[in-house]
Amino acid sequence: MNASRFTIRTLRSKLLLAFGSMAVVIAATCLVSIWLVQEVDEGADEMYDNMTVPLAQLAQLNEDYQRIRINLRDMVFARSQEEEDAFAETIYELAASIDETSRAFEERIGSDEMKEAYDEFDTARAIFVEERDNVMALAREGGREADAIALLFGASMEKAQATMAALRTVKEMKLRHAEERRDLNNAVAERARLIMTIALVLGFALAIAMGLFIARMIARPVAALAGAAGRAAAGDLDVLVDVKTGDEVGRLAAAFNEMITQVRQSVDEVQQKSRLAESAQASAEAAQVEAQAQQAYLSRSVDTLLGEMNRFADGDLTVHVEPERAGDEIGQLFAGFNRAAENLRGMILQVSAAVELTASASAEI
Repeated sequence: MNASRFTIRTLRSKLLLAFGSMAVVIAATCLVSIWLVQEVDEGADEMYDNMTVPLAQLAQLNEDYQRIRINLRDMVFARSQEEEDAFAETIYELAASIDETSRAFEERIGSDEMKEAYDEFDTARAIFVEERDNVMALAREGGREADAIALLFGASMEKAQATMAALRTVKEMKLRHAEERRDLNNAVAERARLIMTIALVLGFALAIAMGLFIARMIARPVAALAGAAGRAAAGDLDVLVDVKTGDEVGRLAAAFNEMITQVRQSVDEVQQKSRLAESAQASAEAAQVEAQAQQAYLSRSVDTLLGEMNRFADGDLTVHVEPERAGDEIGQLFAGFNRAAENLRGMILQVSAAVELTASASAEI
């Protein structure tokens, strides 16, 4: 594929590329941050749902069991039927609360280990409930207070302690799971901080690199154009800008090169015309000097010819003019005058000879 198809043609496109690249880097960094924060939030939610809430439920179970034991004791030592019924009602309410809390806790169990520990607690609780009901039944029967007290502080207390021990086992396991989850959340948070730091540093570095790249892409042609303009302003008309970008700067550089070429051609034409003008001026001056010399020569020749013609008119047949320049028109004119004068002089001599001959012949006659 032709790489020129992917050339960035305008400064606007380059700036959009720079801002778009930085926006992409920022968006990528934000997405990574959001993903990491979401991961931390999920860990926090899991910590709350599967650790904090169950621990609160175990604390509630522990409290309810302690209150059942206290109310069971108070019911055995109640002084009236009304007190006995009130303690029994409280015991049933606490038992219902324990059932509800236990079901809620069981729904949040997420491991086989915890399920096994909870089953042991549930078994111990069922046994305790039987002993509790036996103590309550003895307490309600008249004259069985001693049996109720013996069962309360005997098998019932043993079953209650076994139930509380099983509950403590579940609680300790849950605390251990909570600590493990806390360590895992801390590791996730630390990893998130590390990844976010790396993402921010890389994003910042990439943004700077992209900014420098775009700035260089824009600044170098502009600097080259400015330098060429400075050299042209200093009189260097041989300068050309080597900018091959297709953006506004490239088109400006092409226009600058064309302008310099036209200016250089114009200057060459002006210099050539100036040289031609200087040559023409010199030729004109030489022609003027030649014309003046020719005029002077013509004037002298005319004066010479007129003088000789006046002498010839006065009867001087010996006139003869010598031209300054042989072969030109004036020289030819002088030669014609000389021939005419010689011809006239010859004719006059012939006439004189004929006259003399005639006169001699007349005298002889």
